[in-house]
Amino acid sequence: MNSSGLPVTVPAFFCHFLKKQKFAFVILFLTMLGWPINAMLIPYLLRHVVDILGNADVSKDQALMVVMPWMVFSGILWLFNEVSLRFNERMVARVLPRFRTDITMAMFAHTQGHSQRYFGETFAGGIGNRVTKLAWSMSAIVFDCLHNFFPVTVSFLIGVILMAFIHPLFAVVIMLWFIVQMGSFLWLMQRCQRYSEDHSAAVSRLNGAIIDVFTNITTMRLFARSRYEQTYVGGYQKDEQQRSQKLMHYLFHSKVVFALIAAIMLFGWWALVLRFWYLGDISLGEVTQLLMQQWSLTGLVWYMGMQLMQFYEQVGVCNDSLSLVRTPYDMKDAPDAKPLVVTRGDIRFENVNFYYQAEREVFTEKTVTLRGGEKVGLVGFSGSGKSTFVNLILRLYDVKSGRILIDGQDIAGVTRDSLNAQIAMIPQDPTLFHRSLRENIRYGRLEATDIEVTAAAAKAHADDFIAALPEKYNTLVGERGVKLSGGERQRIAIARAILKDAPILILDEATSALDSVSEQQIRHSLHSLMQGRTVIAIAHRLSTLADMDRILVFDQGQIIEEGTHAELMKKNGRYALMWQRQSGGFLPEMAE
Repeated sequence: MNSSGLPVTVPAFFCHFLKKQKFAFVILFLTMLGWPINAMLIPYLLRHVVDILGNADVSKDQALMVVMPWMVFSGILWLFNEVSLRFNERMVARVLPRFRTDITMAMFAHTQGHSQRYFGETFAGGIGNRVTKLAWSMSAIVFDCLHNFFPVTVSFLIGVILMAFIHPLFAVVIMLWFIVQMGSFLWLMQRCQRYSEDHSAAVSRLNGAIIDVFTNITTMRLFARSRYEQTYVGGYQKDEQQRSQKLMHYLFHSKVVFALIAAIMLFGWWALVLRFWYLGDISLGEVTQLLMQQWSLTGLVWYMGMQLMQFYEQVGVCNDSLSLVRTPYDMKDAPDAKPLVVTRGDIRFENVNFYYQAEREVFTEKTVTLRGGEKVGLVGFSGSGKSTFVNLILRLYDVKSGRILIDGQDIAGVTRDSLNAQIAMIPQDPTLFHRSLRENIRYGRLEATDIEVTAAAAKAHADDFIAALPEKYNTLVGERGVKLSGGERQRIAIARAILKDAPILILDEATSALDSVSEQQIRHSLHSLMQGRTVIAIAHRLSTLADMDRILVFDQGQIIEEGTHAELMKKNGRYALMWQRQSGGFLPEMAE
C-alpha cells in the first residue's frame, strides 16, 4: 500500500477494487454455475440413456418411459443454464463499467499527486496510456476469471466426482493430467509475464513519443523535420515490434508444449477407458460418460490455457501500469498539513538551499522578505534564478533545506491545494484546456456565474475578440489553446487570474504576447488587479517594472541589487547595465 492508499501489487490492487462491489461480484460468479453444471451433468444423463436403451432385457416401450424423466431433466438443465447466463450478461453490463471507472478515477487522482519533476521527466502520453490501460486490463482479468477459470474449475471438480463414482482410478488419472497440464503451463507463463511487461512498457514509450510529436507538430513543420520524426518515432516502434515478436514467439512455443501434453492424455485416456470396457468393468453408458467428460474437460482446459496466455499478458500490462503507483511521491503534503490562511501576504525565504542537480546549486542560504501588499519585480539574465524563485513559492519543487514562509506559515506544512488557491499566476506562455472559452476562464473560480466570467473577460479586454467568434463564450479553443493567438491566450489567462482573485499574484511577463494598444489597455486592468495584493513580476522588458515598489536583481542565484527603478539607475550597477543593453525593450538572453 502506498501513500495514496492504493495497493502496489496486481492481486492486492485487483481485490481492492473488487471489494467495492463485492456483493455484485458474488452474484456474477454464482450465475456462472449453470454452465459447468450443465457441461458435466449432460454426459452423466447420456450415460443412463445409453444404458437404458442398450439394455436387451427392457422393451423399447419400457425404455422410452424410463428415459423420459432423464430427457425432461436435461431440458431443465438447459433452461437453468440459459437463464443464469442471460442474467449474468445483464450483471456484467452493470458491474464491469463501474469497476473500470473506479480504477481509472483512482489512478487519475493518484497520478495527479506526482511532482512537477515527475511529469517533466515522463512522457505525458505514456502516463495517460498506463492510466487507461490498467482499467481495461483489470476488466479483462475479471472477465477471464468469471467466464474461463471459475467455470472450468467447477466443471473439473464435478467431473472428477462423477468419474470417481465409476472408478477411483479415473478420478486420479484426470487429476494428475490436470496438475501436469496446468503446472507446466503456469511455469511457462512466468516468463510470458516478463515479456508482456517489457512489451507493455515499450507500447507506453511509443505512445508517449507519438503524442510528444503531435503536441509539437508546429515546431516539426517549421523546421521541416517530418522525416526526422518518422525516424525518431520509428526507433520506438522498432523496439515495440521486437518485444512483441519475442512475446509472440514464446507464446507459440508454449502452445506447442501444451498441445503435446493434451494429445498424450487424450490417447492415453481412450486406451484406459476401452480397456476397462473390454474387461467388462464398465458399461457402454459409462464409456459414453467418461469419453464425453474427458473430451469436454480437454477442450475446457485447453481453452483455459489459451486464455491464461492472455491473462498473463494482461497481468504484465497491469504490472507496467502500476509503476505509476509504485513510484513514490517525491513531494507530498505533510501528515498534519493544514490549509494556508493568508491575511497580509508576507513571503519570506529563510536560509533556503535548492538545486535541480546536486552538483549545480541554484540557491545557497537564500534569505529575503517580500512584505504583504508589496509589488516586487524580478530581473536577471536567463538562468539567474528568477523562475526557480517563483517555482519554489508555488511549491512546484521542495527546498533542500531552509524554509519558505507565507504569513509565518511554512509552505511545506500546508496543503498544496490551499497554497495554490491563494496564488494566481499569469505565465508568459499560457496554455488552455481543449474546452470552451467560458470553461477556461471559469477555471479560476469554478462557482463563478456567467456574469462574473463575462466581467473578468471585459477587464482583461478579451470580450471584444470573444464577441466576434461564432460561438462566443462557447467556442472550443483547441488543444492547449491552439485556435487562439498568443495574445488572445494571454488575455484569457489574465481573465482567469482576475476571476480567481487570490491575495498573491505572480506575473511572468504577462503582457509580452500583446500588441502595444492591447498592452496599454491591459496594463490598466493589471494595475487594478495588483491593488491590495502581494505581487511578484518576472520581467524581460524592464520598462514594465517602473511602478514596482522594489526590484530584485538576480545573478547566479544571488540577489546582487535591490531597490526601485530610480534607485537602481542611480547606483549605475548591474540593473543600469541591463537597462542600457536592452534590445527592442527586452533583455538579451545572456550577459555580454
